[in-house]
Amino acid sequence: MKITLTPQQRVGLLVLLAITVLCSAIAVAYSGYMNRQSFIALKRSLADYSELQITFGKLQLEKSSWTSPVVVQAEAEKKLNMRLPPAGQTVVIVSPLGFDSSDEELVGSRATASSLR
Repeated sequence: MKITLTPQQRVGLLVLLAITVLCSAIAVAYSGYMNRQSFIALKRSLADYSELQITFGKLQLEKSSWTSPVVVQAEAEKKLNMRLPPAGQTVVIVSPLGFDSSDEELVGSRATASSLR
């Protein structure tokens, strides 16, 4: 069965198709624009991430230098007026239960109460 259209219907259909094609073209252009904007935002975020990684590394180095025993001792002496006691006033106390395996630095420097007198 063949559908016949009047000239007025043909013009209406042609206008409808033209509007549809125009809307599709605008949607494609907008999609490309949004894709470019998203790519630019991604590049900015990656640059920020890289910069933050560098800053984090620098802060880690600074933290490790501030927590070194030498720096802590120097700050304690300078700001808190603290000093190490002389060797004769230093007493090492050892638990009668022994020492923990994590206290390996105490091996060889153990003292008992009788040897300190």
